[in-house]
Amino acid sequence: MKKIFVILLLCVSTTCFSEKISFKNEICNELVEKAKQGSLKAHEDLAFFYFHLDYDVDGAYWAKRGADIGCAKCMYMIGLSYLHAIGVKENFLDGCVWMLKAERKGEIRAKEYLDLWIRNDKQFRFYSPELKEKLFKSAQRVFEKENG
Repeated sequence: MKKIFVILLLCVSTTCFSEKISFKNEICNELVEKAKQGSLKAHEDLAFFYFHLDYDVDGAYWAKRGADIGCAKCMYMIGLSYLHAIGVKENFLDGCVWMLKAERKGEIRAKEYLDLWIRNDKQFRFYSPELKEKLFKSAQRVFEKENG
């Protein structure tokens, strides 16, 4: 009796799992098609979806693609990715530049993040306050050069 219950439970959970995977793939395929057509929201959703599943390289890929075409939330996500080495190699300068771009486009979380972690005299990760300030000034110059 116990053996039959375990086998039945495994069959039901396997069926549910495969249905979830099928549903996930269907949603991803729809989002990828919309992203190929230039949908900012599709890029944002794909990046969030992959980051949420801990597929960081894929999340960073979609965040970068969305950021490149002007999605403020994607700019914020790729900025965080560079600052914390999530799916990409850590790059403080690029992370700050993307955060500044997101802030300029009105992404409030980018402004809050910059104010809390970057625009102050505290240490950020292993960056001393002095090094952080120097790198952030460089990021501001790059941002101003790219954005007038």
